[in-house]
Amino acid sequence: MHWHIGPVAVEPVAQRQGVGIAMLGAVCLHMDAYGSVSYLETDRTENIHFYQSFGFVVLDLSKVLGVSTWYMSRPGEQSRHRSA
Repeated sequence: MHWHIGPVAVEPVAQRQGVGIAMLGAVCLHMDAYGSVSYLETDRTENIHFYQSFGFVVLDLSKVLGVSTWYMSRPGEQSRHRSA
């Protein structure tokens, strides 16, 4: 089983107030409970560090309709324990 996250955004007036951290943190806890791998895409360079702080890694970069798109993945918590 795997999860695909998206599209999700925080309204500009609510950004930098912890909303995105709370949302993605809750989603990651849920995915970890299942030990599931998760995937997402972003076309915003400034989002990469945010997703990396939750354990996502960049798998690939391509152009989609001329827009750079980063494909990212995160192993589930149980998956990380199995590989340790």
